[in-house]
Amino acid sequence: MDLKKLCEFLIQCKLNFCDRLQAFCLDSQKVSFALSFLKGIPLTWFEPDLLDTIPGTEPAWANNYSEFIIELTTNFSPHDPVGDAEHQLDNLSMKNGS
Repeated sequence: MDLKKLCEFLIQCKLNFCDRLQAFCLDSQKVSFALSFLKGIPLTWFEPDLLDTIPGTEPAWANNYSEFIIELTTNFSPHDPVGDAEHQLDNLSMKNGS
């Protein structure tokens, strides 16, 4: 997930939370909502914890939206955004228009 997509995703979640305050009064509701829209590798990352059905073994992020955001951004935002941008610039090329 690139940084732009991650930011857009988090903004969309926040807009939904603000629009429906009663539906998202608990952090666990916010986490469930956000998880329901993850796809691909990010969803696969959370899957083992989601499928673990032993009560009392939930990870910290399951009931704490701030912890969920930390988990998501730690694992899916660029670790070196400046280096990534430099790499993209270094590998920039013109495409043939035909």
